[in-house]
Formats: sequence, C-alpha cells, structure tokens
Amino acid sequence: MWWAADVAREKGIPRAMYWIQPATMLAVYYGYLHGDFERHVAEHAGEPGFEVALPGLPPMAIRDLPSFFTDLADRRLAAAFHGVRRTVEQVDIDRRIGEKPIVLVNTVEELESDVIAAAFPDLEILAVGPAIGDGNATSPPSKKANDMYEHDEKAYMEWLDGKAAGSVVYVSFGSMSATSKRQKEEIRRGLAAAARPFLWVVRRDDRDGDDDLAVDQVNGMVVEWCDQVRVLAHAAVGCFVTHCGWNSTLESVVSGTPVVAAPQWSDQDTNARLVEGWGVGVHAATGGDRVLEGDELARCVEKVMGQTEEAAAIRRSSIAWKATVEKTVAPGGSSERNLKAFLDRIANVA
Repeated sequence: MWWAADVAREKGIPRAMYWIQPATMLAVYYGYLHGDFERHVAEHAGEPGFEVALPGLPPMAIRDLPSFFTDLADRRLAAAFHGVRRTVEQVDIDRRIGEKPIVLVNTVEELESDVIAAAFPDLEILAVGPAIGDGNATSPPSKKANDMYEHDEKAYMEWLDGKAAGSVVYVSFGSMSATSKRQKEEIRRGLAAAARPFLWVVRRDDRDGDDDLAVDQVNGMVVEWCDQVRVLAHAAVGCFVTHCGWNSTLESVVSGTPVVAAPQWSDQDTNARLVEGWGVGVHAATGGDRVLEGDELARCVEKVMGQTEEAAAIRRSSIAWKATVEKTVAPGGSSERNLKAFLDRIANVA
C-alpha cells in the first residue's frame, strides 16, 4: 500500500508505516537495500554459512537471511521482494524531505531492544505488538468471520481437554504455502517416532486423498484448520512445530509454547534465528529441498519436550517471555505506552 503514503504526503496528511514483521526484519531489509550489501550477498548466495554484517545487527549467516536475497529466480519471491523495496522507498522519501519516518512495528520492545536501539538512527520505531487475538482457551468456541476453512472447534478443544498438561505436539505450517507429499510423509513418520499425542493441521486443499488421515487416531488428531491462538493457549500443548512465520512466532511467545522451527521461505529463517536467540525453541535442520525429515522432527520434539536440562531451560525461557509480553500490553507497559503516544500525537495534529 505504498501509494497511500504518496497520497498522504501530497495532501499534507500525517502518516506512519505499519510493519507486520519483526524489527529485525526491517533492519535486515533496510540495511540490505542501502550501501553495497545487495551485491555482497549475491556474490556469496551459495555459501549458507558465510556471514554478513548489516548495520545495527550482529553478524548473520546467509542461511539466516530472507530467501528473497538468494533466490530471485523464483518469480513469487521476486514479486514479494518488489513490495518490500517500494515500502523502504517510502521511508527514504520522507527522510529526503527532512522528516523522521514513524514506523509502528508488530513486535515487543523487550524482545528486540538491541536492534531497535541500534539499527534505526533515522527512523522513529514504535513497538506496538503483539497484534494477535485473545488466546483464552477457556472461553466458549465462536465462529469467526475471517476463518479460512471450516473447523469443528468443539471437537479439537475437547480432545485437548483430555490430554495431560504439556503433552501434545501441535503441528502447523501456516496458510501461505502448500506442504509437499514427501514433507507430510516425513511429519507422519516423525510424529510416530516421537510417540506423543499430536494435533496436526492439514488443509483440505493440501491433502493427497485419505493418506493424511492414516495416523494413530488414538494418539493423534488431524484437522483441516483450527483457532491457533486458542490451541497454543491450551495447557495440554507442549510444543509447536511451525514454519516460523512471524504471526505464528509471536503467538508461540505470547502463549509460552516452546517451538520446533522448520522455516521454508521469506522471513522465516530470520524468525527461526530469533527463536533460538530468545531460548524458546530449536531450529530444525532441513535439506536443500527444505524438507524436515522424520528423524530430525522426532529429535527436535524430544529436545524441547524431554526431561533433559536443555529442554527444561527452553520451557523456562518460554514461560519467562510469556510473562514479559503480558506486561508490555498491560497499562503502563511498553507497547501500551508506545501506542498511546502515537495516538496522542495524531490527535494533537488533528
């Protein structure tokens, strides 16, 4: 929606950008598109472990950067990255006319304090997240107008009610991409090896006949969609196997649910790095085809749900970050203060 900023600028209307990804991603894109970093990254695109130093960020390996940077032959990625470029251009236009751009970011100040402080000397960054719904797992089920697929919320919530606290593996790779048949086979194999109760989301339009339902019907449940915020808030859920889209990443932090990160594309590799940095999960190893193999899935599930000190530390970190995020949206919290300050500024201009 970069054209909206053009119109607002022309009419003299106050404006701010709303960034739906983490502040770290804004810093990555902003740094990449200024200076010589674009050429530098392209030269080393085939070296996943090669590190680059973007302004205001710790050194990052090529594998931790958005897939847009190294796979522009993919037309879908190229089109998406064009939108990112145009968005950053709007910030640059404001800077050139002597204004300090305001960016509202769907993040939590405490989660990304270092990057917010160091990476944006020319921008005013206001962390106002997390912008997610109510995750009260005890509230009554309700049909939401924006649900993408039909789902029997009563069935899967009652199924979760019958499971022990922290015992269920929840698996969902989001709504943007289809899951390959091989990946579904590996997930099925990994869940069987993990030998824990699981709730697995496989969309109706992403199924290969009835094979996706060929799972342990006593120990597992396959649904075509679910209310993820409510599921993650349920006491029975002890692990979230996710593609690490930013919404899913934030929802896991808000709920205090440990993560097995299996990023696929876009910002997901960077988000997975954040998950590890916060100590709330593990980054699963995948091959060049981005398939998370069954043995690796089972290993990672055990790494966050097992009885080791490492697993216990991940669970403690998850609970600690949950408490921190709860404070940020409470009266006087950082996100509440930032949003109020922005609204007061707009009201004064009006």
